Amino acid sequence: MLEMQSRGYSVVAIAPEDNYSCEFIKHGIEFIAIKLNRKGYNVFNELHLIIQLYKIYRQVYPEIIHHFTIKPVIFGSIAARLAGTSKIINSITGLGYAFQQGSLMRKITKWIYKISLNTLQIKNIFQNPDDMNAFIKHKISYSNNSHLILSSGVDTTRFMHIHYTQSTSKIHFLFLSRMLFDKGLNELKEAVSLLREQTTNFTLTLAGEIDKGNPQSVSEAWIKKYFDSPCCEWIGYEEDIVILLEKADVTILPSYHEGLPHCLIEALAASKPIITTDVPGCREVIHENGVLIPPKDSNALYNAMLEMINTDKLKMWSENSLQLASKFDIHDVNQKTLSVYGVSA
Repeated sequence: MLEMQSRGYSVVAIAPEDNYSCEFIKHGIEFIAIKLNRKGYNVFNELHLIIQLYKIYRQVYPEIIHHFTIKPVIFGSIAARLAGTSKIINSITGLGYAFQQGSLMRKITKWIYKISLNTLQIKNIFQNPDDMNAFIKHKISYSNNSHLILSSGVDTTRFMHIHYTQSTSKIHFLFLSRMLFDKGLNELKEAVSLLREQTTNFTLTLAGEIDKGNPQSVSEAWIKKYFDSPCCEWIGYEEDIVILLEKADVTILPSYHEGLPHCLIEALAASKPIITTDVPGCREVIHENGVLIPPKDSNALYNAMLEMINTDKLKMWSENSLQLASKFDIHDVNQKTLSVYGVSA
């Protein structure tokens, strides 16, 4: 948004109002609040969303519309087509919870995607090749309107001062994500329980908010039950993730599915070794800089954490993470995104 603004474009942000809304206004970006129910599909709720967005699009009459996250992508695309918008861009930041469910829910989700996106008028940006290939395979998107841009980008300069330092005592693990079961929290709970039986030479910080709008959200009581101990703490949402990464030795994300997780890109930029799962979006950030484990495997996670405590490879993995971070620099990502917009670099 700021890149487009610097090129003389008028930029409007549309989203449900929350604590972050003021950030748009602070940077001179017009903000329009909408109502959006993130829980499941409801015909009346989604019709209301389409009508809201259609009215805004007709009022603003934008040259380019860029949608993020599942519901804005699906129902925003319908509204933009009805409003006659010439350039519709969608960022598919992950296939989401519905794609991981039973065959009926997957079929419904694919059908809704097809109705919304099945036109060459729309350009789709994917954050990992697996998601892009899945959409092309199911004829939701096509080769000539599908674009692969790894991640939404990170300002790597924010983390340049963070370098590997040998931990003098305990290895400090960091789990940086929303508190959702499909981020691997249950496996993390079981792995930590096993690890406690072997060693006390570690600490774990969980940083992230409870996402009540997501059906995979855990409760505050659940977190406190399993992670309130001398070696573990949950600190909730933390605005300044630089401070968290300064203190961490290793970043963990045992997720079931991702687009390309922002927290792991930030970990790369902060020179952190990583433990994550061999799933689309996560495997893209591992290249001799950590440990890749199967999803939903608490024993594999336990062994990976134990390896991090005992290994002499942390310095090498840290250096490799920093090298890999350059692939996801925000300036390169912006230039690739502008190219999809049809805006000259």
